[in-house]
Amino acid sequence: MSASDRQQIRASARAALQAGLTGWTEFFAWAQSVNAEHLPAWAVATPSERRSSASQDTAQRETSLVVVVKLLGGDLIEDDLDEAADQIEAAVVAALRASNLM
Repeated sequence: MSASDRQQIRASARAALQAGLTGWTEFFAWAQSVNAEHLPAWAVATPSERRSSASQDTAQRETSLVVVVKLLGGDLIEDDLDEAADQIEAAVVAALRASNLM
C-alpha cells in the first residue's frame, strides 16, 4: 500500500466521521491535548503498516487505521465510549467498503 493509499483510507474515514459525528470537533491525531470546550472530538491516523512477502514477487500489507476519540469524563464514560465506538466503526467500515479500500 502506498502513501496515497493510506491518504485515501484516512480521507474516507474522515469524510464518514465528518458526516456522522455532527457537533464533534476534528483534531490532529498527534495533538497532545484538546481543550475541554472542543469536546467531544475525534481524529484519524494510520500509525503503522505491516508488510509480509507472500512469494518472491508478491507482498501483502496490513495498514492500521486508528480513530482517536476524546470525551468529557463522567460516571458513564465507558458507556459513552462504547456507543461512540459502535457508531464510528459502522460509519468507517461502510465508507472503506464503498471506496473499495477494505
